[in-house]
Amino acid sequence: MSHEFQPGLNWITSRDNPLLKDLRRLANDSSAYRKQGRFWVEGEHLCQAALDRGWSPVLAVLSQSLDTSSVSRWSSKSLKTMVIP
Repeated sequence: MSHEFQPGLNWITSRDNPLLKDLRRLANDSSAYRKQGRFWVEGEHLCQAALDRGWSPVLAVLSQSLDTSSVSRWSSKSLKTMVIP
């Protein structure tokens, strides 16, 4: 099944997307999380550890190359899911 047709997935296709720029800042600037009041967790292991500690993600950003079952699993854990190429 293609990710494109899964309900609830939002696609970011432009590098100039404001949300993507904001997320890049959050991931790359060590002080951005203080300014924005949120943080970035990357990788299945760290994401699972955050879930195990009771954190509930507001946004899941997934790679288009992620397998369908993982996309379904992670998108069900967050309020909003974005897919990037």
